[in-house]
Amino acid sequence: MAFKNDLHMTRRWFNHHFSKPAVKVLAVLTVDNFNSVFSAIMNDAGLGIVASHLVKKELQSGNLIHIKTDKADIVNTISMLQLRDKVPTLTETVFVKFLIEAIQAMIQS
Repeated sequence: MAFKNDLHMTRRWFNHHFSKPAVKVLAVLTVDNFNSVFSAIMNDAGLGIVASHLVKKELQSGNLIHIKTDKADIVNTISMLQLRDKVPTLTETVFVKFLIEAIQAMIQS
């Protein structure tokens, strides 16, 4: 399953964990949101790559299997850019604070 038809993340996952950059992967389902990917995975439609913090309960209960190798998990990076001399607006400052707190809460739960 994939969010996009190009399967970039799936190929990246295989390359990272198994050093197989040219693995042939066929998408059986392409959807536009996490809930659809998660539902397909839980209904045995195949392999899907999702953020582990979104499926923490299912992993802990054993209803979902985390395929692990001896390599470190892939970590996604969120970048925010701002012009060098620009002073952040109140809205920008509040949003950044909210985003940081929300991410920290997801990681800790």
